[in-house]
Amino acid sequence: LELTRRGYQILGKAIREARDDHEKPEDKMEAMWVAYWNFAFSHKEFYQLMYGVDMVCCTVKNSMQEAEQVSAMLGDVIESLFTKKPVSDDDICMKYYTYWSIIHGLISINLVRPNGRTTDELNQQILKDAIKGITLSINS
Repeated sequence: LELTRRGYQILGKAIREARDDHEKPEDKMEAMWVAYWNFAFSHKEFYQLMYGVDMVCCTVKNSMQEAEQVSAMLGDVIESLFTKKPVSDDDICMKYYTYWSIIHGLISINLVRPNGRTTDELNQQILKDAIKGITLSINS
């Protein structure tokens, strides 16, 4: 559990720095998910420990403050993307899991097939296209 906690501390710092480097919510969102992506590949062992099948469940997230802080930072920026206020927790949660499932899927594919058919440049394009697509869907 302590290794998982340490991983969330490193990830939280990276996401916080990415968020704080930008003004517009759309830019914050992209930077935060790119930081998440970069963490996954620069700290593969932590990522696999933190986001293995049995680690994604709500009980783990709710029992570890560091995991909750990462989700809260992303959730706050997701909430700021909505033009219609107030925003329900269900709407924030739905978009959080939409972002997370797409990005986690891309990361998983690349962790399993590191020398697959796509280049790093193409992976970055796919990642940013997915983030922008989800962001645009928030108010449509």
